[in-house]
Amino acid sequence: MKRLFCLLFLTVTLTARTQSVTDADFRIVGDNIEIYYMLDAVSDIDIQCSTDGGKTFGPPLKQVSGDVGENVMPGKKTAVWHVYAERDMLYSDAVVFKVKIKEAKRTIDVNGTLIEMMKVMGGSFMMGEKQKNNAPKCNTMPAHEVVVSDFCIGKTEVTVRMFKQFVDATNYKTDADKYGGSYVWGRGCWELKKGVNWRCDQDGNVLNEADYDRAVIHVSWNDAVAYCTWLKHVTGEDFRLPTEAEWEYAAKGGEDSNRYLFSGGDDIYDVAWYWYNSCNVGKDDIDYGVHHVAQKLSNELGLFDMTGNVSEWCGDIFGDYEGGSQINPTGKDEGSFFAVRGGSWYDREEKCRIPYRQGLVPNTRRFDIGFRLAL
Repeated sequence: MKRLFCLLFLTVTLTARTQSVTDADFRIVGDNIEIYYMLDAVSDIDIQCSTDGGKTFGPPLKQVSGDVGENVMPGKKTAVWHVYAERDMLYSDAVVFKVKIKEAKRTIDVNGTLIEMMKVMGGSFMMGEKQKNNAPKCNTMPAHEVVVSDFCIGKTEVTVRMFKQFVDATNYKTDADKYGGSYVWGRGCWELKKGVNWRCDQDGNVLNEADYDRAVIHVSWNDAVAYCTWLKHVTGEDFRLPTEAEWEYAAKGGEDSNRYLFSGGDDIYDVAWYWYNSCNVGKDDIDYGVHHVAQKLSNELGLFDMTGNVSEWCGDIFGDYEGGSQINPTGKDEGSFFAVRGGSWYDREEKCRIPYRQGLVPNTRRFDIGFRLAL
C-alpha cells in the first residue's frame, strides 16, 4: 500500500459532474481512500476511477461503502473505497475519481407501456471526423464543433411492443402496408417482399409475442414521425426523432464521453449486434438477426444499442457538413433524404463507427432500420 499511495499522494484529483455534486475531495486513510462531496438533492450515486488523468473512466467502483448507491440524502457525504478489495495493484501517477449521479431518467407511462427516456446534459463536442491524409472527403467530414442543449433520448430503440400499441390505437397503415411490403436483402440485391411490415422479423416472418421486445424494423421515416406525433397527442410530451447532433452527442456519451470508437466501448463485440455476431453466423443460429433491446453493454449515459442492432432514423434532412461552430443544428433546410445513424446487425465495423451516417428517402423501409425517441 505504501508504494501505491506514494504514487497517488501528489497526483490524485477528484472531479464531480452535474450541478448537484460540489466540493469533492479525498484523503488516504490506512488502506482506503475516503472521498468527500456535497450533494444538494436526493440522488443515486456512482463513483468511478480513471488511471489516465480523466481521459477514460472504468465502470463504477464496487468495493465502496458509505454514501453511494441509491437514494443518497443531501448534505455532506463520505464514501470509502476499499482499494485492495477491488484492485490488487493500482500503480499510476494520474488517478482521478468522479462522483456521478446515476442514470438520470424520465419514465413515461403510455397506457401501461413504460417508455424510459434518459436525460442528457447539453454541452459541446466535435461532430464528424477529421480527414485523414490522402483520404477522399466523405460525408462525415469536416469535424466541427457543435453545442447541444439539454434533451432526453430513449434508453432503447423503439420496440415492436411499443409500436404495436400505436397501430392498435390508431389503425395506422405503415408505408410497408401501403406500398406492397418492405425490403430484405436477397440474391445480391434489395428485394421488395410482399406482406412484410413492422410485425415481421428480418426475413419477413411474423413475430411471436415473445419477440415483441425486439427493436422494430420495416418502418419508414414517415412511420417514425407518425408514431412520435401520436405519442405527443396521448402524453402531452413533445416526442420527436433526435437530431443528428443529439444522436451523435448521446452515442459518444455526452459530457461523460470516454471517446470510444463505438457507443459504449472500443470492442464492438461488447456493445453491439453487428455483422460478425448476428449476420455472419448463419440463419439457424440463435444470434442471427435483429435482437431484443438492451442485451449488450450500455454506453456512458446508460443508452443501449446506439451502435448496431438496427440503424436509426433521425429528424434531420441529410446533407454534407458545412463545418464551423454550430448550436443545435437541425440539418439542411431542404432535400429529399433523411439521416440514418448507428449501423445495424447487418453492417460491418466500418458502418458501425459513431460518426458514420447515411441518407435515405423518407418512405424507405428495410430489414435493418428502426428508430429511437427524443424529447
